[in-house]
Amino acid sequence: MINILLRGGLGNQFFQWQAGKLLQQFTNLDIRFLPQQRRFTHDKFGIDAFDFPDVTILKAHSRKLDLFMKRITRRPDFGLLVTEALSEKSSTFTESSESNFINFCKSQSSQSTSFILDRFFQSSAITQLLEEMMGIIEVPKLKNESAQFRNLIQDLDFGNYTAVHIRRGDYNNFKNSIGLLSEHYYLRAATLLGLTSESKIVFFTDADVNSIIHEFQEFTCKYRNFTFAPKLENAAEVMLSMSHCHKIITANSTLSWWSGKFASHTNVVIPDPFFRSSEISRSLSMPGTLIQESFWA
Repeated sequence: MINILLRGGLGNQFFQWQAGKLLQQFTNLDIRFLPQQRRFTHDKFGIDAFDFPDVTILKAHSRKLDLFMKRITRRPDFGLLVTEALSEKSSTFTESSESNFINFCKSQSSQSTSFILDRFFQSSAITQLLEEMMGIIEVPKLKNESAQFRNLIQDLDFGNYTAVHIRRGDYNNFKNSIGLLSEHYYLRAATLLGLTSESKIVFFTDADVNSIIHEFQEFTCKYRNFTFAPKLENAAEVMLSMSHCHKIITANSTLSWWSGKFASHTNVVIPDPFFRSSEISRSLSMPGTLIQESFWA
């Protein structure tokens, strides 16, 4: 069994899932998601909003999960803690640990029995290797779709929209590490995509509409044909909605990174470096994407 201890929000959980999928290619083991945070008792943020037919999901605070976590605590020899194989104490996933993990996966065989993955695994290199082995990663289906989501993607499919993802919310607490992308980044990205005053833009943001209009005065004056996406049921619907746009300007957010990944027909702009702090930042560029230098607020 490949046990994935879920970390962070939906975008991060997809990176963890793909790390498990890569390990699965060499071991043929089943994958199981294990929630670590209380918010995973519902699917507002979690990957369990999607239908993964080959993945088992243990609900938070279930007896089965509690027993499993006790086994980890009481028996350090249970499974193999992959983070130890990476020889790093920090949860930060660096380029060296990226290479270590890939080599670690390649060294495994169907004789392996159990693994525990406890890391963010933010890596476009793992994505590319996985696609070389499996083909293009297909968009998983949602278990349930709201009527508002279905109406929105219908409009986006035929409207030639550009998605602009602006992440604020919890990022306001991490301005010096994760960072807040400034209006200048978005202006440069819009130029890179060849947007005009007539281009149709839809903002996806966790911030108040009025605060975005105030903060992005130059952008909204230059590109006046904009609207804001409606409030959707969960992060999964937000991720997939952005992937239905014809162009995407991503935030330094793994949520919109995966939107760009799932939107194979789309022109996508990704910030580089992805995070502000040099200690955690890395390049998450993908083949076919446009790279725009990051500018920080």
